[in-house]
Amino acid sequence: MTRTVERAGHRLVRSHELLGETLHVDLRGVADDEAADRASAAAAAWLRRVDGVFGPGRDSAVSRLRRDRRIAEVDEPLVEDLLMACERAWAASDGWFDPWGLPGGFDPAGIVLGWALGPTAELLAPVATGVRIDAAGDVLVRGERAAGAPWAVGVRRPDALTDLTAVLDVTDIAVSTSTGSGVIDSRSGRPARRLRSATVVGPDAALADAFATALVACGVPGLDWLTVQPGYEAYAVDLDGRTYSTSGLPRRP
Repeated sequence: MTRTVERAGHRLVRSHELLGETLHVDLRGVADDEAADRASAAAAAWLRRVDGVFGPGRDSAVSRLRRDRRIAEVDEPLVEDLLMACERAWAASDGWFDPWGLPGGFDPAGIVLGWALGPTAELLAPVATGVRIDAAGDVLVRGERAAGAPWAVGVRRPDALTDLTAVLDVTDIAVSTSTGSGVIDSRSGRPARRLRSATVVGPDAALADAFATALVACGVPGLDWLTVQPGYEAYAVDLDGRTYSTSGLPRRP
């Protein structure tokens, strides 16, 4: 389902449903309303396709893959594309992101939302000078909020709905946050208990999503493997409320 929330001047705000989450799209600098509507319709169609393939339904491709464990029996190109993203994230995270090692079989929940945002932004970017897509802790921005002004992305304090622990000023980048309450440590099969939250900033929304999940599972030592990934920065809160950040994080003072 797609809803137009606001249309004012050169701004268009819409919301979509994706994998049980509400995805918010904010377009700035829209010069052609008809072109923006066509791009939004294409983005909505893409998101419906992702939902059909990776949703929780018994007949979805990812559900069949979880049951059968055989990619050859899943005739869906999107599954192969997502598996390749999972393999890259597994290798780059020292194996801490491991959707194959989770209880119940293959589960790409730690990457699929971020993975879906990249093509969504590609469809929308040509019709706006600035694009922000926000989906349940995964944010992807393209261009600027206004001329000369970056997008401001707030990082919520763990277990708080409104308090912010950091504000990031970003353009053309992805920001993904994972919390310990929703991450399973694939090495133990139990809920992760090393960080309260981890936020990763980087050029690829799928990898940022996966890296944030992996950091929650790995804990503070995971900053070592993350810092060698070109273009990625992180901010983490441990169980005692202590914060950690990499040197290039675009954080407000």
